[in-house]
Parts: sequence; C-alpha cells; structure tokens
Amino acid sequence: MKSSLSFIGFMGSGKTSVGREVSLLLEIPFLDLDDYIEKKLRTSIYDIFEKKGEEYFRKLETDALREVFLLFPQLILSTGGGIVIKEENRKLLKENSKIIYLKGSFENLMERLEIEEEYKKRPLLKKGKEELLKLWTARLSLYESCADIIINIDNKTIEEITYEVIRRLNL
Repeated sequence: MKSSLSFIGFMGSGKTSVGREVSLLLEIPFLDLDDYIEKKLRTSIYDIFEKKGEEYFRKLETDALREVFLLFPQLILSTGGGIVIKEENRKLLKENSKIIYLKGSFENLMERLEIEEEYKKRPLLKKGKEELLKLWTARLSLYESCADIIINIDNKTIEEITYEVIRRLNL
C-alpha cells in the first residue's frame, strides 16, 4: 500500500473530518491542504479568492500539494474540493497516495453546507446552488477517474464513513 492517503470530494463531503479520524486510528499525521496554504500565506482561502482570484489559488494549491508530498513521506491528506480540476494535481495525488473519494449526492452536500460558518470559509458558496450544481457535475468524472476507493457518504455519520474507509483499505 502507498504510505499516504488523500481524501478528495466536493465541498461538504467530510474530507477533513474523516481524514482526522482515520489519522487518529492509523496513527499517521494528518494535514488539511487548505489549512496548510492559509498558514503558509498567513491569509484565508476566502481572501486569496477575493483578492487574487481562483486561477492564482489553483497555482498555489498545486505548489502546496507538491510540497507536502516532499515534506511528509507518510500522511493523511484532506484536499480542497477543486484539487482534481488540474491534471497535474491528479497525477501528483496518484503518484504519492492512495486516493479516497467521498462521494455524496448534490442535495446531501448542500444540506451539509447550509450552516453560516461554511459561507465564511468557502468562497465558491457565493455562486449559488445553480452554479454549484454545474461545478459538482463537472467534477464528478474527475473524482471518479482518479479514485482508488469510492465511498458513498449519503446518510452516514463521520464515524460510519471512517470505519468504512478503514475496512476498504483492507488493513
């Protein structure tokens, strides 16, 4: 087995929550790529999007992804929902980790994102449901094409998803 695990999926799928739990159970360091970028630049993802735009952020994201795989020989990585947009990122993820796609229905994901705190930290939520549906639809095949394991998260708790991840890893 590759020594690192990367969680991919649309915003609200539980990548960070499940990643943290899996990290505790497997005793492998956890890293959230968005948090890593925020700490490194001392600003929020929201502000980066607002001031420099999505394209600028996507370049930072690729650089950070390359960097964390060089810095950490083994880690549990939670990625941003848009990581799969760039082919280079998909390649980096594939080469350096086993990829777990947390797949949820659009309705379920929107339900999870309806709390106010999410709007403060997720710049793409400002686009509205119609635009988000287009994003979700466009990314579906990208998530599926690079995933080693696909886990349906609908109507499951973080604990249920976590244990399914462990079971599917065949450890």
